[in-house]
Amino acid sequence: RWRGTRDELRDLFGALENSSVVVKEAERVMAFLQKSRRAYIETHRTDFLDSADVAHYKTDWVANYEVSDYLVEEASQGLLLGSVNFLRYNQMPEFQTATHEERVRLEEERCFG
Repeated sequence: RWRGTRDELRDLFGALENSSVVVKEAERVMAFLQKSRRAYIETHRTDFLDSADVAHYKTDWVANYEVSDYLVEEASQGLLLGSVNFLRYNQMPEFQTATHEERVRLEEERCFG
């Protein structure tokens, strides 16, 4: 079903206005990101110059592929609807300045230019 009723939309916006609901979900997302980034650091220790480089990596902006990974994980656990679309901004023009796994993951976007 692609359409929501007004009551469903009202309920959705009501939930989004409830800061405790939003904080709870944001904490779940951040825990996923922290776990993913820690795992990358552990398996790519030599890719980092020093502890400052690791600290910078841990606090970088959330990448498109990380949002995609989170949605895939949620879907695999049955926590999302059967069909979710996430449009990613094509970051291939930033390939030359990309670091760590971002550079590898940008290859997923190469076919888009």
